[in-house]
Amino acid sequence: MTKIQFGEQFDHSKASYDISTSSESTTEISVGSQHDKSERQVNIRDDHRNVLPPTTITILFVASNPLTTERLELDEEFRGITQSIQMSRHRESFLVVPVLAARPEDLLPALNTHRPEIVHFSGHGTRQGDLLFAGEQKNSQVSLKDLGRVLASAPKRIQLTFFNA
Repeated sequence: MTKIQFGEQFDHSKASYDISTSSESTTEISVGSQHDKSERQVNIRDDHRNVLPPTTITILFVASNPLTTERLELDEEFRGITQSIQMSRHRESFLVVPVLAARPEDLLPALNTHRPEIVHFSGHGTRQGDLLFAGEQKNSQVSLKDLGRVLASAPKRIQLTFFNA
């Protein structure tokens, strides 16, 4: 099992990816958060059992830090994730695609273009559970219900969605 950790320098964003591969071509990814002491697990089935190298798992890293909000070190979080993956034994199995200074209208094209298995949101949220995105004129709030509709319309079924807001 390869353990990938990121965000250790920020108490509010400690989280980890645990990645393991079984002989049955199933990749298990557990995402745990030390912030809320929760853990989620997803199994990604590799239907190309005899193909080398293994199927690439795409992680879409969606980051937004609107100007009117407290500055977050999202660049450091992204760096930590990619650095941890590069040090892991299965580094060639992962592709991390950044969507930086994300706006709501950036999400669907990114999902269509990159077809990720994992979507990682990093940025600010509201007390009501909405996510804050940057905008041309002002910040945009997106409800989890609306976000769920966008994710459900993705061309490939997303296996895991991680929120760090």
